[in-house]
Amino acid sequence: MTLGRATPQGTQRFAMRHQTVLHRDAYSRTPDDLHLASVGFGMYKGEATDAGDAQWTAALTDGITRGVNVF
Repeated sequence: MTLGRATPQGTQRFAMRHQTVLHRDAYSRTPDDLHLASVGFGMYKGEATDAGDAQWTAALTDGITRGVNVF
């Protein structure tokens, strides 16, 4: 197993923990049996300022807390 790699068991546990926050159909399963959120984050550049970095960090933290697992 590769360290830091998503597994079917891990993504299922993550999805189950967030069922109360997200709609029950918010995750789909891939051919590899991974449970992936229907919403994800892109990595487009933001403002190259301390304020932009703080906004980006806040958005990522909020998204992960709400169940986003696609980056």
